[in-house]
Amino acid sequence: MRPEKQLLLDEIKDQMRQAKAFVVTKYDKLQPQLTWDLSQKLKESDSHYEVVKKRLLYKALKEEKIDLGIDEIEGHVGILFMQGDTAAATKTLFKFKEQLNDGFDIQKGIYEGQIFSSEEVVALATLPPLDELRAQFLGVLQAPSQDLVSVMQSLLTSVIYCLENKIEKEKNE
Repeated sequence: MRPEKQLLLDEIKDQMRQAKAFVVTKYDKLQPQLTWDLSQKLKESDSHYEVVKKRLLYKALKEEKIDLGIDEIEGHVGILFMQGDTAAATKTLFKFKEQLNDGFDIQKGIYEGQIFSSEEVVALATLPPLDELRAQFLGVLQAPSQDLVSVMQSLLTSVIYCLENKIEKEKNE
């Protein structure tokens, strides 16, 4: 292998090792302005998108012993490498895919060592933000205790209400 290609291969492998997650995409006819916009948005989540040669991608995956099950991708290939907030970067990539409508597809992804299909990556992208999920979870934990308190309060007030009615009834007799 020529030294230039070996350098590119080593760079791809290093980025795969350093990334928390990465997503392989295929595309046809991307405009430079759109890819620049995508890169700027991805910087916010400490991620970046790179166009790579298919042969180098296949070789890097093979050398890293990663089997994504991607036999042959038609068109050009790009990889989203995520070092920071993986959910935010995936959402950004999904919005970019929706913006293009055609000619851009998510192939597979790896999140913390687990392989995700295209549908699973899209499902991950449609999840609410992490802070919202935390709030929903806290709401689920808080609901039973709130219900218990309201039941106990209603029991106490109903006893007091019954006593007040009995006192009123005795006064009227």
